[in-house]
Amino acid sequence: LEFHGFLHRRMSREPSRLNKKPSCWWSRRYYILVNANGKQGEAGSVSVLHEYDTQEQAQRKRYSANKKNRLRLEPLLDDSITVKEISLEQDGANDQEGNSTKDEDTSEGKYYAFEISTLDGRITWQLAATSPEERKVWIDRIIQAA
Repeated sequence: LEFHGFLHRRMSREPSRLNKKPSCWWSRRYYILVNANGKQGEAGSVSVLHEYDTQEQAQRKRYSANKKNRLRLEPLLDDSITVKEISLEQDGANDQEGNSTKDEDTSEGKYYAFEISTLDGRITWQLAATSPEERKVWIDRIIQAA
């Protein structure tokens, strides 16, 4: 079972020698959620959220996505997966030019953010949809897959 579409992912860059300020921005990416829950008990039946730059890249690299571009939704005995809505008003994110994105408005419209956290918070992806309905659908699908 699969679910796919475009979302925005919050990206960040640590301060460097040349640029002392950290920067954050939203990057539009294509995601495919492969829900393995229908195949429980089979070897390798783990749900995975794959990230690609474009829909075309997803078609080309579908079976060769590296670990950096996927989030395994596999609850282990000591692990918890959390998915929750987040408010952009609290995070103080900046775009690439350093402009505040606190009001959730961007040149592409409003973003409705949510966060997926796994491995007891060691891996966290902040994603955003372009409507509250789209955010709810993604959150529901991810929770069902986990």
